[in-house]
Amino acid sequence: GSQTPQLSLQCVCEMDPGLVKLFEELKLNFDKSPCDVQKCRSIVDQLKIKLIQYSFLTPSSIAERQREALLAREVLEMATLLSVRAQDLAAFEKNFAQLKPYYFDFGGKLPESQRKWMILGLNLLRLLSQNDLAKFHTELELIPVDMHDNLYIKQPLQLEQYVIEGSFTKVWDLRADVPHESYLFFMDKLMDTIRTQIAATAEKAYDFLPA
Repeated sequence: GSQTPQLSLQCVCEMDPGLVKLFEELKLNFDKSPCDVQKCRSIVDQLKIKLIQYSFLTPSSIAERQREALLAREVLEMATLLSVRAQDLAAFEKNFAQLKPYYFDFGGKLPESQRKWMILGLNLLRLLSQNDLAKFHTELELIPVDMHDNLYIKQPLQLEQYVIEGSFTKVWDLRADVPHESYLFFMDKLMDTIRTQIAATAEKAYDFLPA
C-alpha cells in the first residue's frame, strides 16, 4: 500500500541498527500478500519496546527529532491497520490512541502522512459501529470542515446520516463501495449493531418476536 513518508535506511541511519532492521522487516512483511498478521504484530511489539527505550513514542521535541517521530508514526499506523486485519478491536483503540497525537498535537511539525485520512475515517467508522455518536462528533470536530469531502471521511458521514434516517439498505449498499479494505471490518460491525437495534426496537414494540 502507499506509505508516506517512506522511511529508508538512509533516513534513520543514526538510529540503533537493530531498530532500523526491525522497521525494514515490518514494512516488508506488512506489504506482503497474504500478510502474516501475527508475525507483523510480533515485530510491532519488539519495535515499541525499542521506541519506548529511546523515548521515540513520546518525543519531547519533534522539531529536533523529526526522523524518529516519523518512524514512530509509521510503526503506529501499521500497528493500527494490523489490529483491523487481526479483528482486534481493543488493540485498534490502543494503537489509534498512541497514533493520534502524531496527527493533531505534532501534525504541523511533520509532513502529512498519506495514511492519515484513511485511518481517521476508519476511527469514525469504528465509533459509528459502536453506536457512540457523541464520541463520533467529538472526533469529527478535530477534522477540518474542508476535509469532510475527503473520500475516507465522507463515507462515515454518509453512513451516520443513513443510520439516523433508518435507511439501512443504503448502509448495506455502501459496504460494496468502501474506500479501503480495512473498512469492511467495521462495516460488518455496524451491520451487527443495526440488527441488534432493530431487534431491541421490535421487542419494545411487541410482547414477543415471532420465531
